[in-house]
Amino acid sequence: EIEKEYELSLRRYNVATTLLKPDSGGKIPEPKMKFDEEGLDFSTPWRNSYELARANIAQRLNILHPSMQTILNLSQKYVSTLLIDCSHLRKQGPIDAENMKNNVILDCEKNEEKLMNSWFHEVVNIFYDKKSFAHLKEDQQDSFYNCVSQLMANILKEMLIHTINSWWISSTPPTKASCLSTRSSSS
Repeated sequence: EIEKEYELSLRRYNVATTLLKPDSGGKIPEPKMKFDEEGLDFSTPWRNSYELARANIAQRLNILHPSMQTILNLSQKYVSTLLIDCSHLRKQGPIDAENMKNNVILDCEKNEEKLMNSWFHEVVNIFYDKKSFAHLKEDQQDSFYNCVSQLMANILKEMLIHTINSWWISSTPPTKASCLSTRSSSS
């Protein structure tokens, strides 16, 4: 409707300035706009609905739950942990693939055990007390624990990316390694 009125006023202006009254400079009286007698209704304040919507979002947005923040804070000290430390392999000199594979598997098993006994154990302890999650309704629990699962998967993925980057930097010539570290820091 507004677009049609705009186009109509442009046409009137063009007709008035070029055909009807070229000397008038295009000043033609605009037709009076029709307004509703009621106008806009501001009788109900928006603040109440805003607060209600905000509380509803905070209740349903699982990442805002204090336990999620605890997991994030706890994980900060473990994200820099290397899942596989290959720096000692380079110091050994030439090594055959089977030996390297066995060393990497042993490193993985040791670090998995270390993570299971430290980080994962602390995360499980966060959710051990059922009273702190009693406010969650049954239909919200699946969504909440899926969010926890996704958060933990993202943290483990970040550990893996950190491990791969450090392995790449330690096993490539300095010129290529600097290219990788430049690209990974910009992303």
